[in-house]
Amino acid sequence: MAYAKAVKALAQSGLKEGEHYTPRSKRREIVVKEERRDAVVNALKAAGLVDGKHFTVKSAKQYVIRLTSEGLREIQRIALSGGVEAERFIRGLEGVLGRRHGQAAVKKLIEVLTPVREEGALELPLPVYDDKGNLIAHVVDLRYELVENGKVVDRCAGEDCRLRIVAECEAGGEKRRLKMKCCWKKREKKGEETVLYYFETARLTVKAAALKALTGRAKKGSVHLFSSDLDALRRFKALRDAVDKWREGRPAGNVQGK
Repeated sequence: MAYAKAVKALAQSGLKEGEHYTPRSKRREIVVKEERRDAVVNALKAAGLVDGKHFTVKSAKQYVIRLTSEGLREIQRIALSGGVEAERFIRGLEGVLGRRHGQAAVKKLIEVLTPVREEGALELPLPVYDDKGNLIAHVVDLRYELVENGKVVDRCAGEDCRLRIVAECEAGGEKRRLKMKCCWKKREKKGEETVLYYFETARLTVKAAALKALTGRAKKGSVHLFSSDLDALRRFKALRDAVDKWREGRPAGNVQGK
């Protein structure tokens, strides 16, 4: 992850956090004192970050180093390849943008990340390997339905709209189905204001190998899936339109006073 890599590089450079530079994680910025600008930039370059690609330098009495769109896209590539920290960063960024600036800001982020999310669209059959690299099954079919109030519908929106995805796996001539139902969850944050927003989630029980083949994330037992996992499923041509259609029906969050 470019931002985490930048902060780590500065921590190892001998520069002192709070004295020579100050990370602002939520903005993906590093505020740098003028006299330390060159030292900070050189430390980032030594860590493999490229000026103008992974970071830019902005002067306004203090220097601000900000991740670029290409830097964000590189983080998304890491997330799609199974990077847990990168996945957590993208998910957290979407949440912060939604709460502070609304869905217009989230939409802008999605526009920036879409080219990466659409790289290398996958087709079936998809091989499934165990931890030792042995081929144990194939995902041979992916289907979806939109469900509202327990009924299959052509289109729906809001809290009661569900996206049901069925993956059919074949092993040794036998077929098994993996089912997941995606829904909108409500969350509130209280402070000066009560902020209501929604996030995507799904719950299923699945073998780690099958989940890793579909999303890049390996976890046994009962699993929660989130936005980045849906992005991974969206790489399959059979599911891309389904995920996009369901996301269009996101419930509207609101902000209320105390």
